[in-house]
Amino acid sequence: MGLNTIQTYIAWNYHETVPGRYFFEGQKDLVKFIELAQQQDLLVILRPGPYICAEWDYGGFPAWIYSMCKDKIRTSDATYMKLVDRWFKNLFPRLEHLLYENGGPVIAFQVENEYGSYGCDHEYMNNMVDLLKKYVPSSLLFTTDGASDGMVKCGSTNRTYTTVDFGPGGDPSHSFDVQRKFQPKGPLVNSEFYTGWLDHWGEKHHRTSADLVASSLDKILALNASVNLYMFIGGTNFNMMSGANMGGDGLQPITSSYDYDAPISEAGDPTEKYWKLQKVISKYTAMPPGPQPKPSEKLPYMKVPLASSQSLFDVVSQLPANVSKTPQPFAWLDLAQGWILYEVDISGASGNDLILDLGAFSDRASVFVDKKFQGILNAKYGSKLVIEHGQTLDLFVENEGRIGYSHAMVDASKLHSLTGYPLNNERSFTIDYEHNTFLKDGKPFRYISGSMHYFRTPHQLWEDRFYKAKMAGLNVIQTYVAWNMHEMFEDVYHFENDLDIVSYIKLAQQYDLMILLRPGPYIDSEWEYGGFPYWMNNKVGKLIRTSDQGYLNLVDKWFSVLLPKVKPLLYENGGPIIGVQVENEYGSYGCDEKYMLAMEQMLRKYLGQKVFLYTTDPIIDQALQCGSISSLYRTVDFGAGHDVNKSFALQRKYQPKGPYVNSEYYTGWFDNWGEGHHVERPEYIAHYLDQILSFENASVNLYLFEGGSNRNFMNGGSYIANEYLPITTSYDFDAPLSEAGDPTEKYWQIQKVISKYERLPSGPQPEPTKKLAYRKLRIYSSLMFFVLEAILQPIILPQPASFERLDLAYGYMLYQIFIDQDHPMIEGPTQTLNLGVFRDRAYVYVDMKLQGILERNGDFQLNITIDPGHGLQIIVENEGRTCFSEAIQDVRKGLLSGVILSGAPITGDWEHFRYGIYRQNTPEAPVRESEEENHRLGGFAAHRPFDEQALVIVNSFTEHIPKVQKLFTSTQVQDGWVGPPALYGITFVLEEVADTYLKLDQWGKGFATINEDHYYKYWTSSIPQKTIFIPKTNLKVGNNTIVLTEFERAPSSMDEAYIELVEKPVFV
Repeated sequence: MGLNTIQTYIAWNYHETVPGRYFFEGQKDLVKFIELAQQQDLLVILRPGPYICAEWDYGGFPAWIYSMCKDKIRTSDATYMKLVDRWFKNLFPRLEHLLYENGGPVIAFQVENEYGSYGCDHEYMNNMVDLLKKYVPSSLLFTTDGASDGMVKCGSTNRTYTTVDFGPGGDPSHSFDVQRKFQPKGPLVNSEFYTGWLDHWGEKHHRTSADLVASSLDKILALNASVNLYMFIGGTNFNMMSGANMGGDGLQPITSSYDYDAPISEAGDPTEKYWKLQKVISKYTAMPPGPQPKPSEKLPYMKVPLASSQSLFDVVSQLPANVSKTPQPFAWLDLAQGWILYEVDISGASGNDLILDLGAFSDRASVFVDKKFQGILNAKYGSKLVIEHGQTLDLFVENEGRIGYSHAMVDASKLHSLTGYPLNNERSFTIDYEHNTFLKDGKPFRYISGSMHYFRTPHQLWEDRFYKAKMAGLNVIQTYVAWNMHEMFEDVYHFENDLDIVSYIKLAQQYDLMILLRPGPYIDSEWEYGGFPYWMNNKVGKLIRTSDQGYLNLVDKWFSVLLPKVKPLLYENGGPIIGVQVENEYGSYGCDEKYMLAMEQMLRKYLGQKVFLYTTDPIIDQALQCGSISSLYRTVDFGAGHDVNKSFALQRKYQPKGPYVNSEYYTGWFDNWGEGHHVERPEYIAHYLDQILSFENASVNLYLFEGGSNRNFMNGGSYIANEYLPITTSYDFDAPLSEAGDPTEKYWQIQKVISKYERLPSGPQPEPTKKLAYRKLRIYSSLMFFVLEAILQPIILPQPASFERLDLAYGYMLYQIFIDQDHPMIEGPTQTLNLGVFRDRAYVYVDMKLQGILERNGDFQLNITIDPGHGLQIIVENEGRTCFSEAIQDVRKGLLSGVILSGAPITGDWEHFRYGIYRQNTPEAPVRESEEENHRLGGFAAHRPFDEQALVIVNSFTEHIPKVQKLFTSTQVQDGWVGPPALYGITFVLEEVADTYLKLDQWGKGFATINEDHYYKYWTSSIPQKTIFIPKTNLKVGNNTIVLTEFERAPSSMDEAYIELVEKPVFV
């Protein structure tokens, strides 16, 4: 599975059942266990106690110790410490040759066990350290406690290494913050990462989601932390060794099975959790070779008849009896485990009713009079019972397990509360057309949904957003699936971290939120190319979103990867997905019924015939007529200000029966660079939402509930009235939750409206996230952009090529050529440069000196000063591929036609430097195919010869920033200052991380790289966005780096240059 260490407790009561007699044979052969682990190349961590908990009888203490120490166990009491020393004196010499320094696998010993949850006696803990050092002086000693300040403070010492333990769910960094408070340096360690939980008799079997455990383990390992899975295999509490806890109803005995819902079952079989954890571990360490484990062979079903039976009274009567005037407890009779039959003559008892009162007793008593059953007494049924008259009273008293966690006085259900979802054939999501309503499991259902896109919010923050959605009164989350994020480069798929859509959906289910899935393939969403991967333009061009078989084959290939992942999450299969949207507002684009039918058939092929499929189109007749087909459920979208009656009437025109649905009720609107920030009044949005919900059984989706960010170059572009407008990095949308996830006034107004129609959940109301306090950070160095020519590998072609031809997905292209001596020039100081067709924004330089800036909406030519033999540099920016309308049919970027200087084409060796996210293995020139194919692809071939195995996402920033940083720190660069285009570096230290906004008043246009992995475009010289939201997940405790790649405006000197981190966003 990928483990490299085994951790085990040592149960004192297993080896010294009788005082002074030790057993280490057979099942109790600890030495053999450790040696076998070493044979499998596994290290060992030992937890010798003396207290171990482990849901084991008496927490591992021998039963006889109670009569000697009473309540002095786990203290510095001399008698107790002497008994522990006697046990250790017998145990540790057996282990000496197994220590790591002696060639064995044992690398560490735990001191006591979670002592902070029991006491706070540092003298005792120091005595335990002294005792262990007496026997293993050179070994690493550590403590383990729950991740709370109080527990760790009381349970640790400054003489041992402090670790914590915690289970899945939540942010592990918070738990590790507790460790770091008491252990400032050294590795992060979770010594007990709970893969499941124990069971008590009388409670349902505990199960912990395999995906939740895997996701949380991934988060832990991503922090470079060490971890122990508790349990990897639970096993069995055989020989009556199960322990017990104390709960609100008294004693809670633990089951014989200690399956624990662990990765390996009680029978030693790999479970689904095993494979999912193995997959996570494989991301961080190499898996050993060899066959994968299989379940053990099981006997086939056998029904065995009872051959004989015998009364237990008859069996016990053959045993020797202890006679006393009063009942004696187990300990006095040296009975470690089992039952005692107490028998007494009651023939002399008088009265109409005989009341038996056992007073204080443990744990369970079966009461008989003259061998006739009277009843059961225990904590649940009480200690008193009315019994019949008779001769003999018999009490069978059972030891159900000694308490193994002495201070476990909290109701266990509060310690591990999980939500379960039954898997049965009754789960269904359908439509009652007669009563115009959805039916969920046969009952009328209306959804109040909110759009939140997993790919726009860091995965570490998903849980926070789901909680806020639930508290607002939502019962459904709607999300698009961004194809271009999962298959950025063809045949290379990613579903991890922020792209782990399966975990996103399962996490929503944990908050009792259903899901409406919008897999596209086209999503719009103001997202780059409407969600299509950039390479689709080369493949299909104008045939995108049509019934062209080449296009459909590409979609089918993508769906064959995506949809099997989400099928188990359909509502009928026990998941939260109640509906899937077909395409997206297709009626605003085309009118091809054959295409929509093909899309439906494709979805049903992978998701089955029962899945609820629907379409969404704006309230326009043609859009509703063209955007769907009869086999799909038609819904509409409209915002505040539209007449709700007329809007739903138009839906009813094309969908005669069924519930009213507004699939996109706009809570705000997106922003384009160059336009003002859009704001919609909260009361205005709330008023129209109220009108929608006042329609009987009407369902609605708030688009958006939270917008998030278009980070990493993924903003789209608008194309309106023949004008291109790039969309901002912020996708705040003036939504109920801000870009930072903070509840706005609109949130509270919407919550108030929803409360009129649905009961709101109980719990604390959401609050804004913490923000970093204001900081002004100085620039420490600058680096000329053209220095990157020495770092980036150029591609040389006879003509300038598009981004797509050279597999530059997102970013910038630097084109460079030296003008031939024979190039014809016109007389005069300037020459006319004509770029022809280009997209989107071009910076023109001669010998690296700026001549001017051109943009696709303006002029395509510029007067420049240049002579033959001199260098022409053109930096072209992809500002975002269009995401709506017919403009998506050609989204190529870069220089798209020949460049003309003074009336003559510029010929020669054009150098192409890719600066952005690109595919590494790109040929120097495309392979030309048929004329038809060339026309279809805009002159570029669909298939190229390259090594498929070498297809990897290569981010030039991640690869080259270290080299750039090295240049930053050189004396030569630090002493100088260069203007744009340039890279500007900032380093700063954080003692804690929190959300913040990056304010760049001094700067013009470019992008910010945060800690080498996160990219945010800015255009401060334009409107409306003046700050960049930086989530806390992009930052880290300690050193942080921000690099600005700036193309237009910068301060005149380093002394004047700075950036700011502020607490609030700025829009104009």
